Amino acid sequence: MTAATENSDKTQLPPLIPREILFGNPQRTSPRLSPDNRYLAYLAPDDNNVLQVWLQELGQADAARKLTDDKKRGIRVYFWTYNPDQLIYLQDADGDENFHLYQVNVRTNLVSDLTPYPEVKAQVIELDHRFPERLLVGLNLEDPQVFNVYRLDLNTGTVTLDTANPGSIVAWTADAQCKYERRSPPRPTAAPICSIARRLREIGRPCATGVRKMKGGRCYFPRMGRRCT
Repeated sequence: MTAATENSDKTQLPPLIPREILFGNPQRTSPRLSPDNRYLAYLAPDDNNVLQVWLQELGQADAARKLTDDKKRGIRVYFWTYNPDQLIYLQDADGDENFHLYQVNVRTNLVSDLTPYPEVKAQVIELDHRFPERLLVGLNLEDPQVFNVYRLDLNTGTVTLDTANPGSIVAWTADAQCKYERRSPPRPTAAPICSIARRLREIGRPCATGVRKMKGGRCYFPRMGRRCT
């Protein structure tokens, strides 16, 4: 192949896709309606290209306003609560992956850290409309590798231990009545297993077992009925 042919082939290559298109922030993403259907929240970059939670009243698209003011990494996970005018989101500090759970009032933009514990990671487990003032959250307060389940009061920020992790549980899922939790313990020498337990009163019993050496994940309780899927 001559040098002229090589140069010709190079000139026929399509242009490179800009990195910003592949890895940049979206214009808008993750829309969520408030439980009362009054507000629409979504994630979008601010003037500094940092993802924030934005808010608008339905039917007033031109009146969208920035609800959060994160300065560095941006926000990627947020939830509406069933408490009036309260939204929660997860954020860590400079990429340490110790995500804290923050609450923001959609009327005042006041932000508060609901899990202000150093080197502790929060995991949202369950929000339920019948318990609008609290939620279930996983926290590794006692051991960095073990997450216990706590009830968190959204009004006071008080956390109360609900279910202690014996050390083998890697994931929690509450049922529709917040009475049962599905547990997904690791079994390095056997098949994946899913067990179910009535909180604080029963030892977990198996409800589903996978094929040995196959990967699996948590399944979830439907809102109606007693089956798990």
